[in-house]
Amino acid sequence: MTTGPQLPPVVILPADQTMTAGQVRTALNTSRQTLSRYRQLYAFPAAEHRGARSIMRTADLAAFLNAFGSTVKWA
Repeated sequence: MTTGPQLPPVVILPADQTMTAGQVRTALNTSRQTLSRYRQLYAFPAAEHRGARSIMRTADLAAFLNAFGSTVKWA
């Protein structure tokens, strides 16, 4: 039985303040459906909607990843 989301042990994030939903999915190597499940079960950071884009604060994602044991490296 797992106690949290199945995340990569090391995640490389851009040094930018925000990331698009596509960048988040690429960084975590996961699908839109999986991110939705993480939001429901593990309080995954919510994205802001700017026009047609979903934008997430990179710092919020890094904090989530660290809380569940992933190491964040910055690109």
